[in-house]
Amino acid sequence: MARECSPRLRSDRLVSTALPRTRGVLRLWAYGAGMLAPAAYLAWRYPLPGNGYLLTDLGGMSDFKRAEFVGFVGGMLTLCGLYVLALGESRRLPAARALPAVFGCGVALAGTMAWMYPVNDIDIFMYAVRSRLFTEYGVDPMVG
Repeated sequence: MARECSPRLRSDRLVSTALPRTRGVLRLWAYGAGMLAPAAYLAWRYPLPGNGYLLTDLGGMSDFKRAEFVGFVGGMLTLCGLYVLALGESRRLPAARALPAVFGCGVALAGTMAWMYPVNDIDIFMYAVRSRLFTEYGVDPMVG
C-alpha cells in the first residue's frame, strides 16, 4: 500500500523549500551590490575621463603610495571574494531564479568599470610601445 502525504504536509514542504531559495536570491543580489562598492571606488579613484590619453599604470597614477596599493589590493580581494561567494550561491539556485541577479549585477558592474582607467590592462599597451621602439627605431625599449 502506498502512503500518500496529506495536503497540509505537502504545502509545508513547498513553503520550506521556497524560503531558502528566496534567501539565496537575496544573497546573490547582496553579493552583486557588494561588488559594486569597490568597483565604484576604483572608478572614482582611477577615472578614465581625463586620463584616457595617458600611457601609464596604477603606480604612476597613484605616485606609488602604500595606501593606494593597499586600497587597490583590498578592493580586488573584495571583488574576488564576493564573486566566489556569488558563484557558489548561484550554483545552488535554479537558473531561472539566479539569472536576473547575475545579469543585472553584471550589467551594473560593466557600466561602472567602463568609467575606470584600465589599470590591469596597461601592460599590453606597454608591450606594443616597447616593441615599436625596438622594431622601428632599433632602440632598447628598457633604456629608451
